[in-house]
Amino acid sequence: MVKALQFLDLRKKTRVFKIFLFLFFMIGFSYGFHGGYVTPLFLSTHDFDAEMIGLIIGLQILFASVSSYLFSKTTKLRQIILLQEILFSTVFSLLGFLSPIVAGVLLVFYGFIEGMSSIGQEGIFI
Repeated sequence: MVKALQFLDLRKKTRVFKIFLFLFFMIGFSYGFHGGYVTPLFLSTHDFDAEMIGLIIGLQILFASVSSYLFSKTTKLRQIILLQEILFSTVFSLLGFLSPIVAGVLLVFYGFIEGMSSIGQEGIFI
């Protein structure tokens, strides 16, 4: 038990490890906040009912898993990270200007981008 607790002691970790830990904390916080609060709030303010919000979030998760599988076999992680950042920026820039139905479709497509993002994050440690 003592060895396990010593392994978790952040005072003994390198500066690079602490920076990566902070960055991954921020990524996880933003994903959780976005998926659990911002997306349902955005959709409910655009007159989507609870069933449709659940369907959109479910399709996001489905698309994220499919794109994770599709991009898991690639070795071009820099290109994937660059592409997903461009797509993130494009989708979120357009959301406020489009009709609610198109915004819902873009949020489903956001799941595909989120899957690409997870592969890029996993590839950092390879």
